[in-house]
Amino acid sequence: MTKKTRWILLGVCAIVFFIAAPYIVFYSLGYRVNFTTWKIHGTGGIYVYAAPEPESILIDNRAAKNTGLFSTAVFAQNLLPGPHSVLITKEGYHDYQKTLEVKEKEVTKLETVTLFKKDIAFQIVPAALATATQPALTAKEQFANLAKPPTELFIIKNNTLYYADVPENAPLTALQKTTPAIKNIVTHKTVQSAILWLGIDGMLYRSDARGQNTQTVSTTALSINKKKTYKLESLASHIFLQEDRAAFLLNAQTGEFENFYPMVDGMELSPDGQKIAYYNTQELWYWLPKAGVVVQNILLQKTQGAIKNVYWLNNDYLIFSESDTIVISEIDVRGNINTIRLPQTIVLAEAITIKNPALFFEQQDKKLYLLTQNTLMVSERLVP
Repeated sequence: MTKKTRWILLGVCAIVFFIAAPYIVFYSLGYRVNFTTWKIHGTGGIYVYAAPEPESILIDNRAAKNTGLFSTAVFAQNLLPGPHSVLITKEGYHDYQKTLEVKEKEVTKLETVTLFKKDIAFQIVPAALATATQPALTAKEQFANLAKPPTELFIIKNNTLYYADVPENAPLTALQKTTPAIKNIVTHKTVQSAILWLGIDGMLYRSDARGQNTQTVSTTALSINKKKTYKLESLASHIFLQEDRAAFLLNAQTGEFENFYPMVDGMELSPDGQKIAYYNTQELWYWLPKAGVVVQNILLQKTQGAIKNVYWLNNDYLIFSESDTIVISEIDVRGNINTIRLPQTIVLAEAITIKNPALFFEQQDKKLYLLTQNTLMVSERLVP
């Protein structure tokens, strides 16, 4: 090899080094070249966890690596900023797919995924047999007992609050039961050991369990319309007032009721007490209360059929009926919202078509009770 050739090779190596070295340094620091735009970007990552344990988790159609030997979570790193697809699969379960936006130097987390079976097993709830003092219950009566709301200790008659005639008030004397607890009242809500109530003067008050030691909660009087129906709710330390279907939220700083949403048929608090789902016949919304944050209404579902029977399955999924269909929806609105529609027909001893269903989800055993066509059924456990 001549001296000239050696100098040429040395020069070529030097050029290659000076070209490659910056790229290697940038690569080691977490930067990549976007060959579409020919720009250098910091990379990010995606962390995914799902339950029950999935068989595969693909990120951009590539298998992701587990974060540890005994962990089912996966983590993909060195991803360019922009949208990336996630696909989670398990045999016998519905696939979960979502497109997530990755940002520079940040890890995007997807850790609240629940997978649901394609064929959820149901069985008929045995009929309650008649006794010497109790006749046999129909399926509707059994369901009514399951979905019975908490016993209300008070009742309003002619704008006056009295103790209700319920077993819980049995220790009270006849005089206590007939003596007004609170007068000039429109509606009330029992909150722990206190009574939250709206007066006919339009002010919101709080009294103790006996209707005494009254304190004024609101600062501005509302105009009460006797032709409208009023209802109070206390959810996640927030106070709501419904005037017919219009919902108002009490501003804890100003003491004034502010518009929350014009049409609300029901509200449900998540099991962790941190999230509120609310709905009307065609819309299902979600709100995460945060101190100092302006109310942001997040639309989850907009349907053609009537929405009813809304329940939280866990802190991240809701179940409800849309006309004759039972729907499960996640609340993660990033990218697309994953929804599952249960089959219209349940096959037991014979096929039962779901029509105008009534639902009740039992939080303790995580099972769904379904009443349709005078038949009461219960599902297997829906969530881990």
